[in-house]
Amino acid sequence: MGYTAANGFLKAAAEAELTPIWVSTVKTLPTVVGALPWLIWSWSRGLRLFPPRRVVFELLLAGLVGQLAGNALFQWSLGIVGLAITVPLCFGAIIFSSVVLGRIWLQESVTPATLASVTLIITAIWILSLSAQGAVDPILQQAIPTGQVVLAVVAACIAGSAYGVLGMVIRRAAIQNASVAATTFLISGVGTVSLGLLNWQQQGWEGVQQTTTDQWILMVSAGVCNFIAFVALTRALQITSLIFVNAINASQVAMAALVGVFLFGEQMSIGLVAGAFLTALGLLLMPRKTARAARYRRARELAGESDLGVEKAARLDSNPSSFASSQSDSSSKGPSNGAVSNGNAELTLADELSSGTE
Repeated sequence: MGYTAANGFLKAAAEAELTPIWVSTVKTLPTVVGALPWLIWSWSRGLRLFPPRRVVFELLLAGLVGQLAGNALFQWSLGIVGLAITVPLCFGAIIFSSVVLGRIWLQESVTPATLASVTLIITAIWILSLSAQGAVDPILQQAIPTGQVVLAVVAACIAGSAYGVLGMVIRRAAIQNASVAATTFLISGVGTVSLGLLNWQQQGWEGVQQTTTDQWILMVSAGVCNFIAFVALTRALQITSLIFVNAINASQVAMAALVGVFLFGEQMSIGLVAGAFLTALGLLLMPRKTARAARYRRARELAGESDLGVEKAARLDSNPSSFASSQSDSSSKGPSNGAVSNGNAELTLADELSSGTE
């Protein structure tokens, strides 16, 4: 719901003829401002602010990909083919990339139901791509060549793939105890800097001064909604699998189609209805959870974490002997059932502890 509201404001910003880079820059500001007090509060409690440097580097790199190849291209596509087409295309690419990346890097299971779901979503992408030309605003349709519409379709798919990469890295960082505050601050911060520099090169200070109050309201409102949604998304990626989170998040496909048609006058077509229906059907077929997600959730329950993984990391740092003794005690139970292959301490310990109760 948060992303649907944000996308509505972004569509309005596109109709206000604001440049995609400038809109994407302003959209990151509320997240930076919102995450900074969160970090200060964590620091005042003596908690670790940021994850290890390798995780920070991964988040910054993925954030750069998500901001430049994700937000900027998504915003540009909105201005060409509209909300009802761009969002399904983007999320179809997100689901496809999340299945591939989740399998390769996170070892998340790919069941026959998952494959059937992805097949339906890919079919939906194809149908929506064919319907893109008809979804263009009738007033602008003759002014926008077919080649540009095709580029907008490709841009939406690239944006979805970039978001898929970003989600995978956030999920990996969450497994390694990266907090929501640190994750959102790093990703939005790198976006503010990179997109801000591009915008300065593109339109300079004059473009900033020419922005009207109404345009500022649209962009900031999109940023606030995006901040709320991004925090919820990051938290969800700490709790369950990448595939499942993206499947639930893609519920905005139907909401975006409704908003695009009824609020922005985008054309309803058979292809749009069929594409949205196949996307929804694919989401319904998506498995609700995986064994790895259940083990991770169980790990947090056993650890009794009240925060976002940071408190536990701080406790282990301050008292490493307690962790070592717990690990040695649990090793007497034999191999864990489905222990995590990447050697993550939290998941491995939780699997050992839960082997006698589940």
